[in-house]
Amino acid sequence: MKWFDLQYPEIKKLLWATPNGGYRNAIEAMRLKAEGVRRGVPDLFLAYPSNGYSGLFIEMKIGKNKKTIDQDQYFHMLTAVGYLCKEVRSFDEFVDLIVNYFKKM
Repeated sequence: MKWFDLQYPEIKKLLWATPNGGYRNAIEAMRLKAEGVRRGVPDLFLAYPSNGYSGLFIEMKIGKNKKTIDQDQYFHMLTAVGYLCKEVRSFDEFVDLIVNYFKKM
């Protein structure tokens, strides 16, 4: 996020994280669910259209972690309505994705 903020200060507020990961106690999980947090929503969203896409959703993964069924379903639904959805596993992949997302095709 810091890299993005420094590279794109004029639109830095258009990239944000979705607080749907991690472990929470039952009360906190119920509160977040009531607020609208949904299992499977990608980790990051860039609310900026580019190259024919309405915006960019990014799922961050490390190690051998794989997308869940819920995450795959979100990727399919979001892609079907005009968003680009990508999984990245490193900072370098994140940088490449962002730079290429903004390149004119």
